[in-house]
Amino acid sequence: MGTGIGTNTGTDAEITTETPGEGITITVPERYLALFQAAPLAFFLDAQIRPGTEPALRTPAFEYPLPSDETFGDEIANLLKRFFFLDCLTRTEGIFQYDLLERSELEDELPFALETTYDESLSDRLARYLDVPFDLIETHAPRWPLTAHIPPEPESIELLPFIVNELGIVRPSRGETPAEPPAAPAADARLVRSTSEPPPDTIDRSPAPSPPPSPAGPPDESAFVIPTVTDESVEHAWFGNNVPQNASKATIEAYRNQLNRDTRNESIEILLVCNDVRMLDEHDLLDETYGNRDELPFRIDSEFGVDSDQLATLLTEGGYDFVHYIGHATEDGLRCPDGELDIRTLESVDVGVFFLNACRSYQQGLAMIRRGAFGGVSTYGDVANGDAVEAGETMARLLNRGFPLRGALEIARQNTALGEQYLIVGDGSADIAQSDGGAPAVVRLDSCETQMYDFAVQSYSTKEFKLGTATESNCPSIADWHLSPGYTPFSSIDEHSVKEYLSWNELPVLMNGTLYWNDGVGTFEL
Repeated sequence: MGTGIGTNTGTDAEITTETPGEGITITVPERYLALFQAAPLAFFLDAQIRPGTEPALRTPAFEYPLPSDETFGDEIANLLKRFFFLDCLTRTEGIFQYDLLERSELEDELPFALETTYDESLSDRLARYLDVPFDLIETHAPRWPLTAHIPPEPESIELLPFIVNELGIVRPSRGETPAEPPAAPAADARLVRSTSEPPPDTIDRSPAPSPPPSPAGPPDESAFVIPTVTDESVEHAWFGNNVPQNASKATIEAYRNQLNRDTRNESIEILLVCNDVRMLDEHDLLDETYGNRDELPFRIDSEFGVDSDQLATLLTEGGYDFVHYIGHATEDGLRCPDGELDIRTLESVDVGVFFLNACRSYQQGLAMIRRGAFGGVSTYGDVANGDAVEAGETMARLLNRGFPLRGALEIARQNTALGEQYLIVGDGSADIAQSDGGAPAVVRLDSCETQMYDFAVQSYSTKEFKLGTATESNCPSIADWHLSPGYTPFSSIDEHSVKEYLSWNELPVLMNGTLYWNDGVGTFEL
């Protein structure tokens, strides 16, 4: 993948209260939720927010009325997407003159010329952008990385600096209780990652019968929630008290922990813990996967049958960028040969990102965040071992290639048997490595006529390659500069060109709907 900073997302702009950009103001209804929803747009435009009875976006060039009812958030989100995307197209007339796919697809339908709009003031540019029907640009705009569902209460203001840093869309933490909890493994699953004694010829990993859970135990069905909106961003981050489905469980601690992080290690420190001998196959897969990039310095520590004291020491003093735990869990701890280690009993952990690949590891994952970690993946139910192994390998490969948690989990859900039991806890933008030369992406190939393929890429934004980064596949016969995160349309390519491209680019490949791994130069075969 190649990349260039074709646009400036505004995320490095400095907001001041004395000299806002060009005197732009956003008047919002006098309620906390409206203030929070306007914050990302105000950040992007360098505008002031003022409460008032007549909501509007006001600039020296125009006044644009805003709704005062519950649709205020929808309108603000649409304005943010509209202004951001069209400014991305306009700025291709500037220093970074990329031939963006989105520009080539839309330029003839826009009611203004990009080359003249580039030289206009921000207020005049925004006025021109408002002349474009949103329906015209909606399918061309990049996928939004983040929607944050936050409680509409004063304390939520602490979340805003972290949300606006990604230009996240803000929604209230509202939703519905699902008709039934996340699906459990099939009844005939031969191996379930739980802690009870296995029946003959199986390993059953679901908890043995126990007394009613304590308040810190697993949530009952009524504690689960499906956010009202779940389809407008790569990640929907739920900051409410419930346990989300179709969303990640976000906490402010995950973001604060990253503010306090030390400088990255010279090498990427990874810890693999396998606490069940029957799961060695997963460990062996991971040991071959992590650190298979020669250009990055990895150090991998593998530990087996780790007792609770040793595991506590590894988590609190190891300084690991990533911890991958393979074994059993309950709401009360990670299973060790001598009992369980409850992360909630630790004063702190020195871990960046984690994957607790065990049944019902949600509470322990949440504790990892509250004790110092940035983000990770855990489960809120039982998982079949075969699915867990596949999930572990897929997540490992994607994280190793530079995908953030949110992108890796989405791809794993779309292309493996991984079900709804897995969710992100903490910051979904957390990662453990950087991709090669640009935003991480999946190559999509569909075979068609003899020796021809349809070729496209699906890219994701990261902390380094943010929303609006211009990126391409670097395939010589394909012109696919596009705004990330996003999908490119399919282009026809011959078999020789595909082989040549995949011989020199180590990207995951989704071919005819099946995910394959291209892990070494010259190793992939069609």
